[in-house]
Amino acid sequence: MKKIALIFITFLLMVQWGVAQNLQAHLAYATFYAPEEKTPYIETYLSINPKSILFKKGEDGTFSGQVEVNLIFKKDSLVMAFDKYTLNSPKLSDTTNINTSFLDQRRFALPNGDYEFTIIISDKYSEKLPSVFIDKLSINYDENTASISDFQMIDSYKKTETPNLLTKGGYDFTPYPANYYPDNKDEIIFWTEIYNTDKLLGENEPMLIKSYIESDYDNDIANQYIKVKKAETTSLLPLIQKFNIDSLPSGNYHLGVDVISKKNQVVIQKKYFFQRSNTKIESTKNNLAELKAGKNFAREVSSKDSLIYYVKTLRPIATRTEKIFIENNNLHEYDAGSLRQFLYAFWTARDKFYPKKAWEEYKQKVIIANESFSMLNKKGYATDRGSVFLRFGAPNTVVKEYFNNAAYPHEIWHYYNIKGRYRDVKFVFYTHDMVVSDFELIHSNLPGEIKNKQWRILVFNRNIMGKDIDSKGREEQFDDYNSPY
Repeated sequence: MKKIALIFITFLLMVQWGVAQNLQAHLAYATFYAPEEKTPYIETYLSINPKSILFKKGEDGTFSGQVEVNLIFKKDSLVMAFDKYTLNSPKLSDTTNINTSFLDQRRFALPNGDYEFTIIISDKYSEKLPSVFIDKLSINYDENTASISDFQMIDSYKKTETPNLLTKGGYDFTPYPANYYPDNKDEIIFWTEIYNTDKLLGENEPMLIKSYIESDYDNDIANQYIKVKKAETTSLLPLIQKFNIDSLPSGNYHLGVDVISKKNQVVIQKKYFFQRSNTKIESTKNNLAELKAGKNFAREVSSKDSLIYYVKTLRPIATRTEKIFIENNNLHEYDAGSLRQFLYAFWTARDKFYPKKAWEEYKQKVIIANESFSMLNKKGYATDRGSVFLRFGAPNTVVKEYFNNAAYPHEIWHYYNIKGRYRDVKFVFYTHDMVVSDFELIHSNLPGEIKNKQWRILVFNRNIMGKDIDSKGREEQFDDYNSPY
């Protein structure tokens, strides 16, 4: 009989913001299905670093902060669900020693379909503009089709005493909204749900649920990272699983769950990508990808300072997960072997056959960015213009206005085409000080980038100070992004 394999590979969205210079927030989401109600739903998990927000002292003498959050789900331009709320920090008597993030979880019932998910977040006590992120997601569950939900990553859990928003399957879960597991995390915990195996294999039939951790490079699985559970087919089978990863070397991995029939066939499979950093393991024991590849070009970099520099230059093109490692202020605490492993894994993920060539081509772009955009206190690759250049290449045209008395110095970059998908893309940069020459990205019409339809007010505010810029007429005047600008 032909083997039936329904394979789903999922990446839990993990967003890390550096909002308003300091606010640091992680957001993840996962989709599930309620068989009894025949309704899909999505859960969002938000974590705020309290050290990154502003606090105000209350009348009771304690300090508290507030983060404003807006979550919007659109389908075919129609708002299907939204929530706008203020997330309050715990009240603190002392803000100099804060060690615990504060968390929030939301749940939305959504029918199957493709959605645009918009997240807007800001520090209520900061004067900085909110940060906006837009992502695409799909929900596709069927009452007659066997499937596996997304993985909800968990920091800790306990049996439920009083049901609440964090309750699922008789447990209260503290979410872990990240794909990155640093040294101080010695276990990985997740929750998932398996649906409609009775429709696929028959009612009350025996099956096996196999959970495992595999290498992202070659799908190898070590025996200590395999767990098998006997079960019977049903409409809903919840699964909570935990692995000790204290000895798991640094590298890129997948969590996997296989449903195996009594004929020993994998009939459903789900995978979830995560990254591990483990400096406790000797660098010679780095993940299988490095050992089996034989020649690792990153070994050619002998200086730890050079390794740190090369890792930092990757930020403009890094994934959300990779940025967590790159933006770590303690990179110098990692040994050279771990930094080499990250550099190698980064480029093999982009070009499995010629990672060294891809790396060298990118290094040349970094050199150009540094020569073109560096300032006294910042390398070119770390500037907004350098980031756009490294991600999308040189623009087709550039409009420069440096000496207009009615406007701050600014540049408008125009791309005819980006990634073969987006046409007529523009980026607007401006600066208050030509001596420093730190041009800030303030607007783009590319999806996923910062948007500010009133960008002209920022650029030309020398000419409109003291006037009513909030009136409809003024807004329309500055919302004409159809010109070459």
